[in-house]
Amino acid sequence: MTQQMPEHPYSKIGRASVLESLQWFKQYVGNHGLPLNHNQSLENHYRIASLGSLKATWLSQPYVFPLDFDYAALSSIKRIVLVSVEGFRDFQPEIARAKLACMPELEGIEVREVKVGLDAAGLETRNCMSFVQ
Repeated sequence: MTQQMPEHPYSKIGRASVLESLQWFKQYVGNHGLPLNHNQSLENHYRIASLGSLKATWLSQPYVFPLDFDYAALSSIKRIVLVSVEGFRDFQPEIARAKLACMPELEGIEVREVKVGLDAAGLETRNCMSFVQ
């Protein structure tokens, strides 16, 4: 990156400082209940974003399937399950499913949608903001 974009802030502060900062961030959020992982190779990976696109990232939550840029791990995927929470309006799995269905890299992989309810948590309403005080 330093050769291709020498004026980029990461190039200016250097690889060692960038890695040190990312490790600090990873440890800090992990200590506060948000564990994050990265590839052992220290390269970015793809993850499926909420609108069904593949987004490059360096850190993902442990339950997010990291997909290398060569798509080699796709052979181990039998299905993708999109889980939405009833009453929460910030995720439309049908949009994500339609987008994923258009990706040639995912051809032949089943994509399912499931909804889960949080009735047991007392969130029976469609407007969950009424619980925020």
